[in-house]
Amino acid sequence: AELQAAVAALRGELATVDGRLSADVMEALRPVVARDVENRRALWEARAGAGYDEPFEHPDPLVSIVVPTRSRPELLCTRSLPSLLGQTHSNLEVIVVGDCAGPETAAAVRSIADPRLRFHDLSQRLAPQADARRQWHVGSVMARNEGFRLARGHWRLSFDDDDELAPGAVVRLLAVARERRAPV
Repeated sequence: AELQAAVAALRGELATVDGRLSADVMEALRPVVARDVENRRALWEARAGAGYDEPFEHPDPLVSIVVPTRSRPELLCTRSLPSLLGQTHSNLEVIVVGDCAGPETAAAVRSIADPRLRFHDLSQRLAPQADARRQWHVGSVMARNEGFRLARGHWRLSFDDDDELAPGAVVRLLAVARERRAPV
């Protein structure tokens, strides 16, 4: 009975969160949907433009991997970065963007001597959200966007500072994207 009551309570919480999330997502998508025709036209023009095919046809495309980080230099340097720099696809750049991470993180990243690795630290962070889940959703946005602004690659991969990537993952992802001509 106790377990059933706990399950019922969790279902109620899930329904509430789902409703809130759905409302937030719909509100965020409203401006995109309002410009749907304009967006489709811009996409068709981009696909017809010069250079669109290069990422699909380049024999050794540059892959930019963006890694926002806050205050986990040990995980970043012992798990995340070794897995990225150890990829079988070697033509890559790894851009670590500190979310006002500080000198410890900068020193940890710079201690890895690899010319494919760059570090940039933001001088400020987004204002913290009162809701921890909401903070988790938006906390790395500014750092991630800055990393994509700095990226030079034909292909871009978003990564987190506590993740690990299997050694052949970039090769496999590139193969699938190129085979299917998937721009995203």
